[in-house]
Amino acid sequence: KDISALTRLPESILHDLHYETFKTALATHPLLRRMQFKEFRNFGSLCHLAASQETLGHGQVLFRCGDLATKMYFISEGECEYYLGASEADPVCLYSPSYVSEGVLWMIWEHRGRLTTSSSCELVSLDAQKFLDTVCYGSPKLFGYRLYANLFWDTFFPDGSSEGIEGVSDLSWDVKVMEGMVATAFPNELKGIERSQNSLWSYLSPRS
Repeated sequence: KDISALTRLPESILHDLHYETFKTALATHPLLRRMQFKEFRNFGSLCHLAASQETLGHGQVLFRCGDLATKMYFISEGECEYYLGASEADPVCLYSPSYVSEGVLWMIWEHRGRLTTSSSCELVSLDAQKFLDTVCYGSPKLFGYRLYANLFWDTFFPDGSSEGIEGVSDLSWDVKVMEGMVATAFPNELKGIERSQNSLWSYLSPRS
């Protein structure tokens, strides 16, 4: 009944509700935090049209190695374990705020490992096609996003090929690397974008 009532709300109220619901999770990524400050309208559209909430119980599998990816995921509550490739040992433990599978935003991406919940989890998913629609049709900074996509590819796959790269995973990099990529793609824009929670950023790298 609650969900049915929400669908009957005016579009403007739904837009604001989705913004308030998803902004914190999405803005943990440096590129999306830049969008929140510099392209507020587009960031709001992203929250409204491309983001959704997913609830998983303990022991559920979100994706497996080789699955074709369609979404990027942000862990907002709970814990997950990531196993690279077909491995069943040495998982990387992921907590809020962590995100995985950014590659799906910039290329055809097959998951490089398995993500399993180790507790009840709340995640925010970002639909890759809807993200691209928002950027391509709504952003005045399309060139910057194209440059960021090229930087992502060159950093992730320095030999120019996505085939047979050992150790490539769905996990995020060190936040400093990603901030540097954003600064290169959008020069002279990041002044004034404050980190509202400095402690949050120190936890973005996955903990093992």
